[in-house]
Amino acid sequence: MSHPAGPPPVVAQPGPVMQQQMVAMPPPPPVPGCPPGLEYLAQLDQVMVEQEVHMLEVLTGFEVKNKFRIMNSQNQQVYYAAEESGTLMRICCGPSRGFVYHITDNFNQVSKTIYQKVILFSRKFHAHLCNKIPSVYNYTH
Repeated sequence: MSHPAGPPPVVAQPGPVMQQQMVAMPPPPPVPGCPPGLEYLAQLDQVMVEQEVHMLEVLTGFEVKNKFRIMNSQNQQVYYAAEESGTLMRICCGPSRGFVYHITDNFNQVSKTIYQKVILFSRKFHAHLCNKIPSVYNYTH
């Protein structure tokens, strides 16, 4: 009995899909006078920032917590940045929202934290919103 023309039948389950491997920059030596965690920056001549794409945001248009890979000129990851913000703040305020970014090194140690309070045009609206969601903007440095 002969098989019809076409691709051969699948007789085994496919293996795992290989994803692109992240290459990390090797740990830098200590730099005198440089704050801990920022030694990588003393070695860099260029920094590239790549935002991770979230399918939920692409498909729905709703803002999600942003995440970024921070790389050197050899495309090696130096830092990782992750946003901390509330869902309601992202939906209601969009790019004017308050947030906290945690910048971590390749060993998941926080190197820097960036704070941004909500940016609104009306003080009255700002006070009203902040009374409704106090935990979103009351970050301390």
